[in-house]
Amino acid sequence: MFRDFCAAVLRSKAVICRSLNQMMQLVESDNELYATFYQLVASGVRPPQATQTDLDRLLADDLLFPYYKEKIRFGALSLDRKGVAHYGGASIVLKDTSIENRATVFEENSLRFAQVRGFSPIPAGYRATWHNRQELAAAKLESKLRPGMDSGAFSAVLMEQGSATMEPDFIEVHIYGSLHRQSIEAVTLPSPQDIERPLLLNLQKQLAKLGIEVLSSL
Repeated sequence: MFRDFCAAVLRSKAVICRSLNQMMQLVESDNELYATFYQLVASGVRPPQATQTDLDRLLADDLLFPYYKEKIRFGALSLDRKGVAHYGGASIVLKDTSIENRATVFEENSLRFAQVRGFSPIPAGYRATWHNRQELAAAKLESKLRPGMDSGAFSAVLMEQGSATMEPDFIEVHIYGSLHRQSIEAVTLPSPQDIERPLLLNLQKQLAKLGIEVLSSL
């Protein structure tokens, strides 16, 4: 069981969740890059906010990514190619070849990790390279594996979506540098609300032109 889980995690994908509008902006132009929070603030697209969450994020990112936090994109490890729904209804599955030499994985949501530990220095053992992601997952989740567990249950072990009373729990992926539409392997689209149907249709057409696989759709 333990070895089966490790083997499964070695096939896991980095997935980013965003809104349909944000996904459309990324795929409709060859010049569009996936911007980080800090780049959006610096360019004036997003105003800085003095909320406690944003202030905590500044502290957490300085701890994890000293002097290069504006270069980091965040994702989550997934076995079913669906991301953390809390961050957006559309999941962007990234190509391994586009990130494998510039990505690391982290024990959990790095903001929550830093908050719980009072923003103290990050100890060793909570981060791994992309190619060693199964070791980090095994160290974190071994206690949740059960004898006879079906491999289909591994997805929910690796990523817990959470609920109204419980935060999602997942292994965070940190990607250094830019992400372009050519970095996308596939997308998972949500079931549409009526108001979103025209946008979904346009998005599907654009994805088809780019040869990007759509894992669920209208």
